[in-house]
Amino acid sequence: MSTAKEKRRAGIRQSILEAAHSLMVERGLDAFSLRELARQLDYSPAGLYEYFGSKREIVDAIRREGEAQLERRLARVDPGPDSGAHLIALVRVSLRFAAANPVVFQLLRGRPDRPAPESIPAALHSAAATGVRRHTWHLPAGQTAGDLTLTIWALVHGLAALWPGEAAADAAALEAAGERAVALLQAGLERP
Repeated sequence: MSTAKEKRRAGIRQSILEAAHSLMVERGLDAFSLRELARQLDYSPAGLYEYFGSKREIVDAIRREGEAQLERRLARVDPGPDSGAHLIALVRVSLRFAAANPVVFQLLRGRPDRPAPESIPAALHSAAATGVRRHTWHLPAGQTAGDLTLTIWALVHGLAALWPGEAAADAAALEAAGERAVALLQAGLERP
């Protein structure tokens, strides 16, 4: 059971994360600083260290929450019997998330200490493996479902990065582009 002190601390941590996210959205990831965050919260920069050990820790907390949100949304997608339709639905949900949360989606890219394959949502791994196992797609010799998953995740990130800055206003067009790209990829992998 949480004590009142623990609840208060958790509430303050959450407030710091919300303010950090707002600042990242407003100024961009590269311009995010603890000094500016502290100023907006009316804290001393040293006061933030009572709740987070570093800027990286704040960014990682926002990234983890973003990963969890995306995973929950992807988990709600019905796999159904058609691997291709399932994959398109997962890409559509991922792109919708990217359009609505561009800063968080940027954080979902791989990092030197956490390479891209480890940052790919489990639902995409599962969909690719299922499609290969069902013989929906034919992979070239030496390629694996993991390679297909990485290709799909790169496609999603590429489209999200290439789309105009206000992608949320044109999410339907972004999703349609994702559907076309996945359909093209799938056509190249269909069994003869």
